[in-house]
Amino acid sequence: MELELHSTSGGPIIDGYGKDYITISGNKVKNNFILLPDKLHEINNESVSSIINLIKKYQNKIDLLLYGYSKQNINKDLLDKIKNIKLSVEVMNNLAACRTWSVLVGEGRAVGALIFIK
Repeated sequence: MELELHSTSGGPIIDGYGKDYITISGNKVKNNFILLPDKLHEINNESVSSIINLIKKYQNKIDLLLYGYSKQNINKDLLDKIKNIKLSVEVMNNLAACRTWSVLVGEGRAVGALIFIK
């Protein structure tokens, strides 16, 4: 039996997570971020429009955007604007988003994640 432990896509891998961080490809990230199949964009105090502009740059490269939150900090305005650009989005807590990312990337799916740690 052969087992593949990591995605061979070459994209970022979520190695672990905790209350105030997520480990991506061995690097601990403590800021909010957008994770794409080929890169990580940290977003600190960026406006909704700048986050939307970044997502729009990649919307043709991803089929699904995972919206991860902690402490029930869902930005309804941002979520509505993501839906308005005709991008499928799934909202879930960060732990579920990390697990879902790992499964989908492992399957070779074109997925992005918008994760709010703070």
